[in-house]
Amino acid sequence: MNMEINKDFVASVIIKDNGLLEYVEIKIPKRNQHILSKMKDMCENPNRTILDLQEIAASLIISKEEHNVCLPYEYYASYIHAPKLPENISFADYSKMCNEKKNELLKEKDDAEEKGEPFDVERELEKFISMLKYNYMRAISDYVDADEYMAVFESVKCNDTHKMYSSENIGWTTFIYPISDNVKFEVRTNFGYGRSAYFRVNLLYKGIQIIPYSDVVKYYFANMQDLCQFTRQYRPRRESWQISLNFVVETTNLAHANPEQFVKTWIKNELEEMMKGLRRLNDNVKAEIENFEKTPNPSADHFICVRNINHQDIQDYKAYPKEMAAAYKAYKISGALNFLDNLSQLSEVYTFVGDYISELKQINMAILPEIEIVISNIENTLTELRGQLDALKSKKEALEKKMEPFIKTLEGLKEKKDSSLWWSITDNFKKLNPQYCKMIDEKEEIQKRINEITYIIYKRENFKQNLEESRKLIIEKATN
Repeated sequence: MNMEINKDFVASVIIKDNGLLEYVEIKIPKRNQHILSKMKDMCENPNRTILDLQEIAASLIISKEEHNVCLPYEYYASYIHAPKLPENISFADYSKMCNEKKNELLKEKDDAEEKGEPFDVERELEKFISMLKYNYMRAISDYVDADEYMAVFESVKCNDTHKMYSSENIGWTTFIYPISDNVKFEVRTNFGYGRSAYFRVNLLYKGIQIIPYSDVVKYYFANMQDLCQFTRQYRPRRESWQISLNFVVETTNLAHANPEQFVKTWIKNELEEMMKGLRRLNDNVKAEIENFEKTPNPSADHFICVRNINHQDIQDYKAYPKEMAAAYKAYKISGALNFLDNLSQLSEVYTFVGDYISELKQINMAILPEIEIVISNIENTLTELRGQLDALKSKKEALEKKMEPFIKTLEGLKEKKDSSLWWSITDNFKKLNPQYCKMIDEKEEIQKRINEITYIIYKRENFKQNLEESRKLIIEKATN
């Protein structure tokens, strides 16, 4: 049986006597399991009612407090609510509910008999009684899971040995964990809000945010703005806690045990890998794109702000190899300029960073003339395509004028006729007027070509816009 985070255990990072961190899993005691098992058995027994379940539930060891946690929902679920204890109902209220339901079912039986359909009132009433039990059982189980999790979470939270731990808060939450004098982590989450859900971790070393610079070239696509804001951005799933907390342990222990190696690993090596990748892109962007297609990065599945090349990217590259290659190269190389503010902070502490800043600006200035040429070429192509599009639209309008008498005649034939006859009327009309059929086919071909050129214009305008944004970024950040 697979153990689940925050259902079977709380994931945590503890600090040991030697100052190093360790990832641990604190088991959540299932102190109510035997009672829940009895209640589940009662749900299966048709002789038991929700009143019996309520009586047994009174012996549960629970706090009865409300907990703002996602359990039992997924972090990426939407419109969720915190688990609550279901309200008990009295015998009188239960009897009233059952009587009202039975009267409702008797009316349904009368309606069914009028239609000659079978209807079993007792069976339907049993379903209703069973539904009450199962709904109550589900609510109790969800609350117990949340309550037992919170009991362990609160004990971990109050223990100074535990530096970080897996949480379940619904909505925007920020946890700040000062691990040591030099290392601090920020965990920002927004669970329970569908597509707006996120799970972000920031590593700060000596007050400066550490950015995964190499992700720019490690993955086919990388959201530069997000990379500037977060050291890691995980998928909003419970298993991301294991990945993120192990990341905390690995990086913190390195910073504690070997500060020089930490700087080399997380700053120097990251910057060197980024610059090597940007150099390769500058030298042969085609080879880099093809390499991404051949060897996708499996770790992309864990993160949100990066991804591997997809089918649409490949199709676009095949259709527009020159424009896409130019736009991709410009996006990657100019996008790295977004790191300049962060790099400037680092350069005040580590002088070697200044060399990377200089090279990054130089490589951007070197591609600026190339960007200008490609933009100009795309503009010329767009002018030609728009001319073709206007000509096709004019041709289509002229053809539609020719078709108007035929359409008017056909509409007259269909007028006041039953709609079921329209197809046969149209079919006969086409047989008697082959020139009309020819015009329909011609119009369809023209429209098809209009759609094709419109899409080509749309794609090239996108490439042009992306290139213009890259040009603007280079002028703003690399020329000073």
